[in-house]
Amino acid sequence: MAAAVWCTPSMAIVAVVIAGWLVVSRERRGQLVPFIAGAAAIGLAGIAALLSTGSLGAFFGQMAWLRQNYSGVNVLPYGSIIGGYRALLEGTHGGLETALRLILIACVALPAILPPIAILLGGLALWQEKSREREQNRDAMALLLPAAACLAMTAFPRADVMHLAFIAALPYALVGIALARLLPPRTASWLAMGWIVLAAMFASNYIRGWRETTRVSSAAGMLRVPADQAPDVQRLIQEVRPGASLFVYPYMPVEYFLTQARNPTRYSYMMPGMMTRTQEIEAVQELQAQPPEWVLFLQPSPEEFLRVFPNGAGVDWHFADLESWMQGNYKPVETPAVSVGGYRLMRRAATPETAPETAKAN
Repeated sequence: MAAAVWCTPSMAIVAVVIAGWLVVSRERRGQLVPFIAGAAAIGLAGIAALLSTGSLGAFFGQMAWLRQNYSGVNVLPYGSIIGGYRALLEGTHGGLETALRLILIACVALPAILPPIAILLGGLALWQEKSREREQNRDAMALLLPAAACLAMTAFPRADVMHLAFIAALPYALVGIALARLLPPRTASWLAMGWIVLAAMFASNYIRGWRETTRVSSAAGMLRVPADQAPDVQRLIQEVRPGASLFVYPYMPVEYFLTQARNPTRYSYMMPGMMTRTQEIEAVQELQAQPPEWVLFLQPSPEEFLRVFPNGAGVDWHFADLESWMQGNYKPVETPAVSVGGYRLMRRAATPETAPETAKAN
């Protein structure tokens, strides 16, 4: 639990639920001290590791920065998807096609649908359970139901379906348990068979995806890449060799790992809306001091920015000075062109120019 809190601090609310459950459970109350002691040991070990490298202050500074910058622009409504659900119905002509798409959309949205259903049905099953033989199950549900609610809360502020999928395992299990207890056996069996069919349909996508990918060798290991993107990925890996200098803009930090290239700046990404003007100036200065040989560049657009960050209407959607510096000093690779996920590979054309005067003035 303590390790989970280190990775995602909002998981602390789940730790509080566990501690409270231990307190109210007479049989388990004696486990509270070992639980707190174990969590404290992990926490102190993490703090000691940060102190040993002189980075404890930077760690808390980064947490404060994330709270101010990440939480502001990354707000998404509970259960939303990027682009909205309406886009999933575009091109339909009503009738059976629309009905099938609605069923599939419901399956996609299950990570958002199941937590409230799990709490509702699980609470109902818990309330109806009178048998003493199942008292242990009641005790477990008394932990799992509030834990499911708290896990859903950890997805905020970006509580879209993709992030809710990370906590979906517990709600899935709780809904299954509740339905098995509440429904007649025959009804439950038919419902289970229906869901198995839908699950098999979605699982077939992975088989299809595996068949439509190509193996590409990289410095990070063997990759599986969509067949239509494999040539560009291969050319990227051939051009940007391990140890070369590379800057990726605005957001694709995995490319540093795949190419094993060196980022001359302190930032693994420079996403407009999250980074500030101060970080832009710092990045320009660091790029000037150590100009990378390669740049992977995606020109942001206001439409795409708002599609990903619908809460960022009042935020500047690009870094004009940083983009101007890259475009003025780097030329796209043309023979042949290399574009990975919309990111165009560019190479340093000459000695980089100085930063724009506006950046200097600030």
